[in-house]
Amino acid sequence: MSNASTETQQTAEEPTIDELLGVLQDTDCREIVAALKQRSMTADQIADCCDIPLSTVYRKLGLLESTPLVQSRVQIDGDGKHRQEYYSRMETVTISCNGGVLDIAVEYDRPMRESKDGIPS
Repeated sequence: MSNASTETQQTAEEPTIDELLGVLQDTDCREIVAALKQRSMTADQIADCCDIPLSTVYRKLGLLESTPLVQSRVQIDGDGKHRQEYYSRMETVTISCNGGVLDIAVEYDRPMRESKDGIPS
């Protein structure tokens, strides 16, 4: 049986350095991103894999999805059941300080998905 998937819409706006550093300084967020680099997972699977309470997983996923680091898609199984699946887009993060200016660069291994109406998702 094949699974259908649809991507959730995300804003194309780049997060600020404070937003990215805020998310990346959080231990649970880093664990979730590391787990999602291995494979896509549901929130339940993330909670089991990372040994984080499910309520905390949902809160951290909300933070992560506000950045381009993590995206989600709805998987529809052959029997019609829907489930939200999360995956990491992040490849590398580089922080540099040049001339007293702090800069952060994120390289992604997956492009932002675009919905049918052309809005990045």
